Amino acid sequence: MRNNFKISIIAIVGICVGVTAGYFVIKGVRVASTQTMSLVEGIHFPGDDVLSYGGPAVEDIFKNQEGDDVYFMDYKKTYKISQKAPVPYITAKSFIVGDLETGDIIFSKNKDETMPIASISKLMTAVLADEYVGLSKEIKMTDFAVSTYGRQGNLSVGEVYEVSDILYPLLLESSNDAAEAIAESLIRDNFIQKMNDKSFELEMFNTHFGDPSGLSPRNISTSSDLFKLSQYIEKYRSYIFGITKEKKYELGKKVWFSNSKFRSDDDYIGGKNGYTDEALKTQLAIFDIEISGESKKIIFIILKTDDIPGDIYGLKKYTEKYVTFE
Repeated sequence: MRNNFKISIIAIVGICVGVTAGYFVIKGVRVASTQTMSLVEGIHFPGDDVLSYGGPAVEDIFKNQEGDDVYFMDYKKTYKISQKAPVPYITAKSFIVGDLETGDIIFSKNKDETMPIASISKLMTAVLADEYVGLSKEIKMTDFAVSTYGRQGNLSVGEVYEVSDILYPLLLESSNDAAEAIAESLIRDNFIQKMNDKSFELEMFNTHFGDPSGLSPRNISTSSDLFKLSQYIEKYRSYIFGITKEKKYELGKKVWFSNSKFRSDDDYIGGKNGYTDEALKTQLAIFDIEISGESKKIIFIILKTDDIPGDIYGLKKYTEKYVTFE
């Protein structure tokens, strides 16, 4: 009996020790799990006042599968910048460097600061010309359109063009006359309203258009909003960028030449520039760049600069030398 009593006491003590140990083990696992999630949630990137990293969102890399467990099986490649990379000197007040196809912002400066965008506005005009006017519709050049500031495009009163053709002087030579003619074909005020409606549809909430050409200082946007517009064009109206990479376009006796400073670059695949006193110089340029052995469509958007080639090539060389995709 006495032996059985001792065995019972030992068994009870063992159970108590086991339960206690189990409690602390479980609690330790939960604490560890909480700490792991805390570390994941604590990851952050520099703000917009300095160069910032991009890539997949943290939640896309570290995903909860069951309970509090964290797995690395959903890891995705992301853009990285060498820690030894010197910050490039860029005169633009705002810029974005990003992957046009994936939507990753590689680095940026003041990407959400609103400012005039000048003739980059014509990219939205081209989108609306297709979606609301129609590429096959004929447009007649009016006195109002031809009297618009600037002679780019060499268009004359009474001339008739299909929208698909007038997009060339609009985008290659940045013809303000072509922009106004397109807008007039749909009733000018209605066309401008649709430009603003389209901006809202694309969640370009810091963008506003006051005219179809970009002459108005009321045509404002941000680098990040223009990045959204560029992604939309690439996905649904990529021929627009196709037009902008052409060196020239001939239609009868008319010949329209590209005014892009990058038209002779083999890796240039489209874009748009602009200038007004308020906006200074603006540029959206897309290049086919090899990063970590992969061909990438990298877009460079710069606003309020005095040096388009210097800024674009500075950012491009920086990206080619210091950015990896892994």
